[in-house]
This record gives sequence, structure tokens and C-alpha cells, in this order.
Amino acid sequence: MEIARRHHLVVIEDCAHNPGGEYRGVKSGALGDMGVFSFHQQKNMSTLGEGGMVTTSNKEFFERILSYRSLCARVYGESDKYLPVDETRYPMEKEYWKSFFDDVGYNYRMTDAQATVGIEQLKKLDKHNQKRIDLAARLTEKLQGIKGITLPYIDPRGKHVFHLYLLQIEKDFPLNKTDFMWEMYTKKGIKVWSHYMPIHLTGPYLAQGHEEGECPVAETAFKKYVSLPIHPRLTDEAIDYMANCIRELSLS
Repeated sequence: MEIARRHHLVVIEDCAHNPGGEYRGVKSGALGDMGVFSFHQQKNMSTLGEGGMVTTSNKEFFERILSYRSLCARVYGESDKYLPVDETRYPMEKEYWKSFFDDVGYNYRMTDAQATVGIEQLKKLDKHNQKRIDLAARLTEKLQGIKGITLPYIDPRGKHVFHLYLLQIEKDFPLNKTDFMWEMYTKKGIKVWSHYMPIHLTGPYLAQGHEEGECPVAETAFKKYVSLPIHPRLTDEAIDYMANCIRELSLS
């Protein structure tokens, strides 16, 4: 934020994996100028499968977001959907039905049913996040000392809400990432995952001429990291089983 202020930049936080998370006592979504959240079915809170939210304390940004959400339209009178017309500039007279448009907008309105689910999910968010944190702490404790894996780094200045639990499979682990994932999936019944490829190595970008080596840090991380299952419904027994399976593979 200090760098952004010096250069007059707007900071938009990607908060999709961190609802309820904090840094230095400030909630995610309040650190930058705007925060963007995802309510996809696998996120820490959801609204029947899809949807999202934008947060900001900037009145101008707030009105622009509302505007683009609803076709950039302005109408006369009160509306839950559109912004009001400035009647000092455009007196209504007899054209009460007329709409004005600030720009080419979109229809990104959430349904009432989704919003209702979201409100109830939000009430449970802290409890669910704490369950994730407790499970992650148990898993980290069980995995301590295993040679060849790097456990998640937890910044003591923040609150990590563990949308994902990531391990890094290092060169001195007996199995590489691919074989580790396959053994966990086929022999142990644990669906370890590899979220998110480096985007420049996906088909559409390769077709545009992008190639390996453009983003070496992201590429190196992708070759090592795996996501272990973590969600509030997991039991301590499931965590212990997962840790024991990893420890067994470390001895293979």
C-alpha cells in the first residue's frame, strides 16, 4: 500500500481464498482500496455454488461498482437495483420512466436466495474458519520432521484461514510430486490436488507464443506444491490418517 500510494495506484485485493483472514489485525478486503471475494462452492463460505462480493470504503468506487453491477443505469425515484438520476442535471418532468446510462454495464446481480444463504454462511464463517485452523495445526504437528516436505509458512502477523493446505514436495522426498499424488489417490484413497497451473503454460497462452521460463518462481512452485484436503467437516481421525499415509510414503 505504501508503494501504491507513492505512485497513485489503486490496490485491488484478491480475497477469494481468505474471507475472515487478517493481517496485522485488519481483515482481508479492508487492506487495499477494494477487495474481491468468491462464493464458489469450494470456498470458505458460499452462496449456492457461485457468486461474489466487492468491499470498499471509497464512496466513488462503491457507486461505480453498484453501477456496473446493474447495467450502469440510473432511474428516477428510489430503486434497490439502480443508482438515482441527478435531477439537478436531468429534471424528470413527465418522463418518470426514462433511464440514463453512465457506461456499458453488466447484469451481475445476486439472487435473493443466494444472498440469504450468504448471510447465514457469513454468520458461521468464523466458526468454520477456526475449525480449518485447528485441523491445519493438527496436521502440521503430525507432519513435523518428515524429510523432503516443506510445511505451510504461517506469518505470525496474520490470520491464515486455510482455504487450502499446501505442501511442497522437495527433491529429497522419495517420490516426486506426480508419483506422490498418484500414490495418495490410488493407494490411500486421499484425493490430493494440484490447484492452478501457471497461466502462461496453459494451451491458449502457449498458442500465443508464451513459453516455459517466463515466470520461473511460479513454475518452480508448481512443480513442488500439492493441496491436501481440508474443510470443516474433516475429523481428527481423518487428519491423523492423512498424516500417517504421508509418513509411510516418506519411508518408501
